Amino acid sequence: MAVGPFILVAALSGALYALTPTAEEYVYRDLTTVPAVAAPVPLHEQVDAAQRSHPELTVAQVWPAQQATDSTRVLFDVPADAEGNPLAVFVDPSDARVLGEEATYSSLGELPLRRWVSGLHESLNLGAPGEVYSEFAASWLWIIALGGLWLWWRRVRAARRRGARPARLWLPLRGRGSTPPSAGTPATAEAAGG
Repeated sequence: MAVGPFILVAALSGALYALTPTAEEYVYRDLTTVPAVAAPVPLHEQVDAAQRSHPELTVAQVWPAQQATDSTRVLFDVPADAEGNPLAVFVDPSDARVLGEEATYSSLGELPLRRWVSGLHESLNLGAPGEVYSEFAASWLWIIALGGLWLWWRRVRAARRRGARPARLWLPLRGRGSTPPSAGTPATAEAAGG
């Protein structure tokens, strides 16, 4: 089917996007992690240190360290003449030292790697032509899902006509289909909206 490669690319980029939070932890570990902190300096001192690095910007959010090895993340609003993406400044909670900064692409803390992979999944980072590709692939998903449901339904109906027991409808015991149909049940649930 001609649409297969498009859906494959969308599926692979989606899988890559699912792995991105873990990859971000590794790529940005020098900013997001610190040696274990027993007694952090007060949060307002950490925020003040971040503000000293960008006195012209306004603090939008503060993400205090959740664990002893996390850095504090201070998000700043960027002026309207720039791209408008918040700036994240990372601060070591042990001494309020600024570790560095990165652009962030949402209030959820998306760092540049995740934004790039997100763009890859949304449009192959090609802009408008990539968005057409993405919409094309997505528009075929429901057709393929319904086709899969139709094939499954035909198989179940034929098995019932042969007098198969309900358990064998899901797990064929002999012949070509002797391995469990690993994708059938999850795909059916997904096509039903679950």
